[in-house]
Amino acid sequence: MKKYFNWVDYTVFIAIILCLGWIYFYKFYWLNSTDLLFINADKWAEIFYTVVTSIIASGFFYIVTIFLYKLKQIKGMKKDLIFYLTNIDDLNDLIFSQIKVENTNTVYTVDTFMLKYKKDELKALNDFNTAFNNQDTHNKLSQIMSSQESFITSILINYSSLVDCFIIKELRDNIYILYSNLKYVPLNISLKELNGLHLLLLVHTVRIINMLRETYKISK
Repeated sequence: MKKYFNWVDYTVFIAIILCLGWIYFYKFYWLNSTDLLFINADKWAEIFYTVVTSIIASGFFYIVTIFLYKLKQIKGMKKDLIFYLTNIDDLNDLIFSQIKVENTNTVYTVDTFMLKYKKDELKALNDFNTAFNNQDTHNKLSQIMSSQESFITSILINYSSLVDCFIIKELRDNIYILYSNLKYVPLNISLKELNGLHLLLLVHTVRIINMLRETYKISK
């Protein structure tokens, strides 16, 4: 559960606990003591007591307005992540089921293609190009990946305050890859080059999905 909370949450709760500790000490011990630690110590203690109560009030305001809302988000986050990741996985399956292993009739799964890509990126790219070697199949690929990106964007928009900061960076990088490489491509770019850019985005997407599933314990 702690992976959902940031340093602000911890700081607020620690401050409230320390402040409540001071109030307890001030009310039950300080006010009953006749010995002053230094001149005007009682006045300084009263000023500090006023500051402490303000800090507690601010802390409880943070809890009511921000922290409780965050708890509500956390409660719905896993359900939403399951929805987003399942849809992205289904689209991945649709893509990879079109890609045949070299010159065979065997098609890739997501996992087998990623292993191939890791071992021999060039051969994986060749198989990818073979599957999407004309404008019609490439257009279908683009449509599928555009749908995937909408789910990626939804995760980033809805849960940027909860998802691990490293994963947030990867989600932003994914969108950057899309917009820097695919949204404004040169008019004279070849289909093979365009496939290479799509494959780069697709591999990155698969890695993010695996990262999210592993971090938040979401099985397929």
